[in-house]
Amino acid sequence: MIILDTHIWVWWVHGDERLTGTQAEVITTNETDIIGVNAISVWEIAKLVEYNRLELPCQLHNWFYEALSYPGIRLIELIPEIAIESTKLLAWISMDCNIPNTIIRKPATGADQPFFLMPDGFT
Repeated sequence: MIILDTHIWVWWVHGDERLTGTQAEVITTNETDIIGVNAISVWEIAKLVEYNRLELPCQLHNWFYEALSYPGIRLIELIPEIAIESTKLLAWISMDCNIPNTIIRKPATGADQPFFLMPDGFT
């Protein structure tokens, strides 16, 4: 199982050239397994559209319907830890900073934890 960072998910769906060959390969390899998208990514994309930071080729609800029907995609529930972390995004919500995916890019711990696929340069 892999879990896609919000940016990676959008880039993958749009065929964006910012998605590296390695990232695309990891996603393609996991299409027969599980490609997780955290529920907070749905919120993040909706906020990006609201603030005109992301333009989609169709209505938001249509985009989600299509993007969530890609092979292997599974929406991952919003667990309490993620909900708590989301309350710490005041700078992001005020749009005073870039668009870091503060929540999903936290490293996985433990051998049975999923691999997090993020844009290059994110830690």
